[in-house]
Amino acid sequence: MIGKITKGSDFNSLLRYIESKPDAQYLGGNMLGTTREEFTQAFHLVSRRSNRVKFPVAHISLSPHPDEKLSTLQVLQFAQTYLNKIGCSECQWVLYSHNDTTTEEGKVRSHFHIVVNRVQITDGLTVSSWMDWKRSERTLRELEKQYNLTPVTPSWDSEKQAPSTGQERRRRRETFQYERGLRLSPPEKPIKQHLQETIDHFTSIPLTLPNLIKQLTTVGVNVRISANDSGNLTGISYGFKGLAFKGSRLGKAYTLRGLQKYRNVSYDSSRDYLPIQQLCNSKTPPSDSRSTNSTQVSSTQWHRTQFVATVLKNLLASQKTNCLKGRNYQATLKSGQLSLIHLPSNTEIMRAKSSENTWEPLTAFLSDQHIRDFKKIHAQLAQLNKPQQNKNHSFVEF
Repeated sequence: MIGKITKGSDFNSLLRYIESKPDAQYLGGNMLGTTREEFTQAFHLVSRRSNRVKFPVAHISLSPHPDEKLSTLQVLQFAQTYLNKIGCSECQWVLYSHNDTTTEEGKVRSHFHIVVNRVQITDGLTVSSWMDWKRSERTLRELEKQYNLTPVTPSWDSEKQAPSTGQERRRRRETFQYERGLRLSPPEKPIKQHLQETIDHFTSIPLTLPNLIKQLTTVGVNVRISANDSGNLTGISYGFKGLAFKGSRLGKAYTLRGLQKYRNVSYDSSRDYLPIQQLCNSKTPPSDSRSTNSTQVSSTQWHRTQFVATVLKNLLASQKTNCLKGRNYQATLKSGQLSLIHLPSNTEIMRAKSSENTWEPLTAFLSDQHIRDFKKIHAQLAQLNKPQQNKNHSFVEF
């Protein structure tokens, strides 16, 4: 059983739409009356008891498997049990059936519409809408077992989310028009489906996450990665033709974790974090950014640059050199610009130029670990500068 819940404010318009279908049939509910006018008046009498609710209307669509043949009594029992379990046991509701959709094979697919008043009859309180879609899906999975119906995979367990009902109807309509010469070109795939198929194509062979981002960029897909300064990736989104989708909206296989589990994509923070940040810097430039350069950085990175650049300048001065290479880092000071390269990843993690007793970040990808390293270097330099320190031991771990 597939379920969908939408909210609204107009009982009359929704009932008019449902009854406008040629095959619409009223099956029952828990309200007196049989006409749209009677239902609307009764809905309004109760919904007006709440002065706070903006969307008292809940429109629930239920679509069983095409092969399921349910009697009116079975549908009413299913609807009542379903509403009780999602918290609408004290709500007004009416149920209609439609037979105006078909499968791709042309088989008629019966489905049902429940109009629910979210304001409860008993106390005038409103049924919460928070996470109701998940509550609904969990309930449907339970009732499929109880009523011995064909099971449907929950949306959160689906590797790939299907196109919406509206997108599917549009595709069928445009296909129909194209096949009969009423349209010059075949229908375009929904962007959501295009993104899924594009990612599937590139991940048919094992890839690292930076390589996947590069591949998608070549075909016009803009990838954004959310990450924290500890090197932990927190989210991914894909943009195409002005529209953007979170990975979870494409399906669980397209989230950061899903790409690794289902799509042959590998991620190693020590290897990939900095290249990913350079490919698609997800930091939002702060409104009070101190950088006038076109490549702006976050406020956190600005402050980190001040600290690291100052330590580096002191370190280079203590070693009487403009270029220093250690085990983990390589620093270069040339023409007033300071560059810092992280050697294990062979990536420039900071470039800054001196400007009026401060440092202007040109590039900054300084993580928590980098800051910890430079705090140790700063402490070592402080020890070297103490008068009693043996000047023959001037080594600083870099």
